[in-house]
Amino acid sequence: MANLLTRLVHEVKRRERIAKYRGKVSAGSKYNPNDKDIEVVGVKSPVLWWATAAGYDNSTDQTGAAVMSIDIFDTTSRTDSARIRLVNSNAVTQYLAGISIKGLPVMRYSGELGLRHDDFVDYDDIYSNGETLYEFGNNYIVSTGQLGQLADYWWKFLRVARHIYTITIPGAYYWVEPGEWYYLEIGDVGEREYIRSTVECYEVAVEAGANMDSSTTISFREVYQNWVKDSGAIARYLATGDPRQNPINYSRLVVAAPEYMGVADYYCETTSAQTVIQTAIDRMAGIGGGIVELTEGQFNTTATIELNQDNVILEGHGFNTVIMKNCNDYAIESVGGSGTEISGIQLRNLKVTKHTDDNNAKDLIYIKYSDNVIIQGVWADNSIVVGFRLVYCDNSLLTANVATNNDSIGIFIDGDVLTPTQVKIIGNTATSNGTYGIGMADIVHSVISNNICDANGDHGIAVIMSNYNSVTGNITRGNGTVEGDSGGIYLSVSDHNVISGNIATDNISDGILIHASTCDKNVVTGNRATANTVANFHNHGTGTVDSGNEWT
Repeated sequence: MANLLTRLVHEVKRRERIAKYRGKVSAGSKYNPNDKDIEVVGVKSPVLWWATAAGYDNSTDQTGAAVMSIDIFDTTSRTDSARIRLVNSNAVTQYLAGISIKGLPVMRYSGELGLRHDDFVDYDDIYSNGETLYEFGNNYIVSTGQLGQLADYWWKFLRVARHIYTITIPGAYYWVEPGEWYYLEIGDVGEREYIRSTVECYEVAVEAGANMDSSTTISFREVYQNWVKDSGAIARYLATGDPRQNPINYSRLVVAAPEYMGVADYYCETTSAQTVIQTAIDRMAGIGGGIVELTEGQFNTTATIELNQDNVILEGHGFNTVIMKNCNDYAIESVGGSGTEISGIQLRNLKVTKHTDDNNAKDLIYIKYSDNVIIQGVWADNSIVVGFRLVYCDNSLLTANVATNNDSIGIFIDGDVLTPTQVKIIGNTATSNGTYGIGMADIVHSVISNNICDANGDHGIAVIMSNYNSVTGNITRGNGTVEGDSGGIYLSVSDHNVISGNIATDNISDGILIHASTCDKNVVTGNRATANTVANFHNHGTGTVDSGNEWT
């Protein structure tokens, strides 16, 4: 009975589908009705990308030898597929690990949305410059096809800047006419300036002096090839826009590393990835904030990535997302001003490091005059200076981050005259940094809690010129390189702080050190310090409360 009922339901649905398309079938039984509202019917600016098993680029293997080249890459013959043929000219077996086509998809709409597609829509230009009103007036335009060609021509003509050349030469050149094309050559091969270009004359001015000396000033405009209507899409007779592509509807943009094979909104080249990432960040900032997602892979940067607008989130896919700095600048920065602070930026789930060729003394992550900052799940490794540096940043959170092998400090929170306030450094790991694992200076009403600080050159945690803070539940082990002024937890010129529930073991000098009498009324309670080389607790402060600790 149940099976019969199921068959009856299926038969009813089948007849409903037949009724829905009755009268529309014109190609026999092989006709497949299109009931999709949105389809990809083409691609603009297609690029074929493949990776070998060794993970290297399209053209070479791990030794630099030539591998494969494109013999056929046809994206125009069919709307649903591409024809691809690669040739291995090296006579050595190669293994493809992945292949993809990168480009801007052309979306076709049907059903209730009508029959149209978005091939001629330039979303980046709409975002940057707004939608452009195109007006014309004559009696020669009689069809939408002609209008489409005009719009396409002006889009191509206006979207690319053209060089302008202005030259002044002695003599009266009356035969040079605006609108004529000329061949302009200035300089020669190997010289500092060498220009060879087809140009259009658009302005001529002839001047004659009192002594009948004359000169001609001519303005030329660079000329491009003849215009052709080359949308690159199969369904080029349709035109409209994809509402999902509209910038105001985006809350997330995906930026792909060069080796990434999946779908993304932007794709980086092998160098200068910051240019593409910055475009996505600025686009998010323009709509009030959103997420810029970096795929797995390595993003090689030659300048800083700027998070200089409110509510923008830069996130990766864990430590497989790597930003590789190679420049005399920070890898990532967010710099506001006093009274004009940036608010609400976030960094999440990625790794930041420097290239082996980068010998510039710049922090990896530098945040200044930015409030309500969240940095979570970020690994800062191998800076010549500081891994994470926050300056004048109120109400900010650093959690679940890793700072390793930085020549100076792993995580450093800095202020001026006891600012900022309410900074939380919770659950981070700071290991093998040159001086401090975690440091704060001129900070009030903040928390350093549940961090692990191991094997740092001077101190695991250093609190300097900071009052009314809590240092709670941290583990500091093996910090310091020589006996003396170093160890697990260090206070200097700091008053009214609470140091509680920490573990300090095997540090090369002191477990917990209150440095001098300039430290007043600090509370040290419930800590355990063992096996430290000089002293488990070394107190030079005044009014220190020492209670419930285990100094063994």
